[in-house]
Amino acid sequence: MAVEPNCFTQGDSVTWTRTESDYLPADGWVLAYILASECATYEVTASDNGDGGHLVDLTTAETAAYAAGVYTWSVRVTNAPQRVTIDQGRIEILVDFSSENFGKVEQTEAQKMLAHFDGLLLKIVSASETELENWRQKGQDPEKLLVLRNYWKDQVNLEKSAKLKAMGLGNNQLIRARFRRVSSC
Repeated sequence: MAVEPNCFTQGDSVTWTRTESDYLPADGWVLAYILASECATYEVTASDNGDGGHLVDLTTAETAAYAAGVYTWSVRVTNAPQRVTIDQGRIEILVDFSSENFGKVEQTEAQKMLAHFDGLLLKIVSASETELENWRQKGQDPEKLLVLRNYWKDQVNLEKSAKLKAMGLGNNQLIRARFRRVSSC
């Protein structure tokens, strides 16, 4: 048996031992974990810890390369030609806040366009009547810009919904339901 961690942080060392009396390393059995999410899949092969157990030892470099998120894991043993899946569970990989890349999230095209149109609309809001007339003469009607801004806002929301769904968290839309009591005869 083993006590797999429920979670760990990117860049941390993580170690645990799993002992399976029917699948000993001395008998040629190799144990491996598969961690899978919608975004990534990783395979971790355990080593023989010398006392009949399988040692899982993840280095800081290995876990730093893992994407943060919730993963389903499956543990299996192999001894050619046999393969047996022996357990499954869930694990969460947490974001490393000390990472130099933390906070440097790459923006999607929709996010960049939304920021661009928000900036233009901010300029329009603070513009004088003369400046507004100049904008209109150049074909930059504020109403058209608002339509474009709303289009890109919808695109950003679609991306957020897709990302939440991929993480198994549903979506960011509200679903309303009404229940009523049905009388029985």
